[in-house]
Amino acid sequence: MLLQGYTDRSATAEVCFVLCDETGHYVFTGSTAGTISDEPRGKKGFGWDPIFIPDGCTQTWGEMNATAQRETSMRREALLKLQTHLQKNYQNYGL
Repeated sequence: MLLQGYTDRSATAEVCFVLCDETGHYVFTGSTAGTISDEPRGKKGFGWDPIFIPDGCTQTWGEMNATAQRETSMRREALLKLQTHLQKNYQNYGL
């Protein structure tokens, strides 16, 4: 059993993307709050996906289909921030 003996099973999944160009570097972060399951569940995803349950969900990322994973993903949040930055600052590049 994972985290046996611990009463606090809360966790936060975080990601960081960095864009570097001639003007500097820009950091885009995303986070998803959740909990750690009692045991690995599901075979989808990679790494710790089978043990992380996003807040408001009953399934681990390892059990979710791709759509549900994307909707709860910290990567999605960070990439949307990156997309907004690119659209705002790189219009002359056809983005």
